Amino acid sequence: KPFLLDAVEALSKQQSGWGDSQRLESEAPALAQAMQTVDRVLEAHRRTGDRDGLEKYFEALERLCANICSRLRLSKERADSPVYEKLVSSCSMIMIASGTDEGVSKSQQLLRQYMWKSPGIAQAQLCTELLQSRGLGDSGLAVGAPADGPGMRAFVEALAKSSHASV
Repeated sequence: KPFLLDAVEALSKQQSGWGDSQRLESEAPALAQAMQTVDRVLEAHRRTGDRDGLEKYFEALERLCANICSRLRLSKERADSPVYEKLVSSCSMIMIASGTDEGVSKSQQLLRQYMWKSPGIAQAQLCTELLQSRGLGDSGLAVGAPADGPGMRAFVEALAKSSHASV
């Protein structure tokens, strides 16, 4: 997995490929590439269960989000806003998946700083709802999370579909 860390590090310092930052209808190729790379980190974690290895990504993920925000005029109206929401929520999930108090704290800070209110995609909605819940327990799972929010409903529906598909 060292190549994934190198890829996240490189993207966190990337200066080109961000497209036209002033046009809402434009798309930033580097944003899509960053999202794919972060999702590969999550997938590698799912396959290996390596929690300890996730902590080394924290600094690069924070820098990546800061770099994106400094290069693009982000808003929900941008054509690629769902890509941005998925990227930030995936970065947050990596931090939580580390299973550490520092990971939970950094995840909450990242979402507060880089995620706008009422994101449009289910993954980002769920992450935001967990942040807004009464708190995250030791395992990184929400304690008393609101069960009626759109993200939580989407999550429960996805679980139901996957359990029916495996029967």
